[in-house]
Amino acid sequence: MWLIIIDMNLFKVLDKENCVALNLSIDRSCAVLCTVAEAQINNAFKYSTLKLIVDGDAIYIVNKHTYRLAKNEFLICNGDQDGIGIIDSKKEARQFCVHLKPSFISDAYRLFTSGDNLDLDKPLDGNPDFKIFENTYNLNSSFAISKSLRPLAGLIKDGRAEEIYIDEEWLLHLAETIVLNEKSIMVSLSGLHAVRHTTRNEIMRRLLIGREYIDSNFTNNPKIADIASIAFMSEFFFFRNFKLAFRTTPYQYILDKKIELAKQLMQNEQIGFTEIADSCGFPDIFTFSKAFKRKCGFTPSATRKMRAAV
Repeated sequence: MWLIIIDMNLFKVLDKENCVALNLSIDRSCAVLCTVAEAQINNAFKYSTLKLIVDGDAIYIVNKHTYRLAKNEFLICNGDQDGIGIIDSKKEARQFCVHLKPSFISDAYRLFTSGDNLDLDKPLDGNPDFKIFENTYNLNSSFAISKSLRPLAGLIKDGRAEEIYIDEEWLLHLAETIVLNEKSIMVSLSGLHAVRHTTRNEIMRRLLIGREYIDSNFTNNPKIADIASIAFMSEFFFFRNFKLAFRTTPYQYILDKKIELAKQLMQNEQIGFTEIADSCGFPDIFTFSKAFKRKCGFTPSATRKMRAAV
């Protein structure tokens, strides 16, 4: 079976199939919703690729590296690679896949890193040496990429995939979001002290697992030891490398997430400060007020009064 994108909507829905092999024939940037069972998807990494599992499970093998994805997880990989996707169960898996021309990614990277040295009279021919940090992420994480995908995943889960319209502008915006995420990861990688490239990358992947867990559970006041265990690190090793990579400690990161949530809740004047403190994981209103003032320079009540006066 072959898939060819031929119309102006760069999004296609592939009918349900039980097949031995599915060969993707991609000739331009596009997005595909594919529902398959007991299938092997070939030519899956010709372009820079994002693969989101909406339902079911999938295995992706790229240059001998295996990624196992479950529901609400997505993988970002470089293009021009040999790789396959495998659905090895009778249960159907729905995959939302975005294929981006390598130039989309490399041009965006060059634009964001050129600064004042960009020559407008020369063609923007990208950076062929730029490589995406290949990794899996959770759809519910705080990453900007996750936020871009959640509305589409919601339509798919509600059986409204036919309402999705993806054009080149959406794909360009996604490429921009991916590159901005890559810049952040590069900064984090530069702080790690591991000598070997593969070791640094593995440390980074585990730190991102820990940070995603914090993003989802910061109001429950997770202990550093528990976060480190989820990231498959010792407590001290996680603490030290988290601080090196993200320029803040896990505790301060959790506190920043709480204050950020408190600011959002404070915009609703119907919500009292005691309720806000509880919703953000503070033990009481006094601890919340003290932490908020230390971070923001004003008490919560003073901040709310200033906003009301504007």
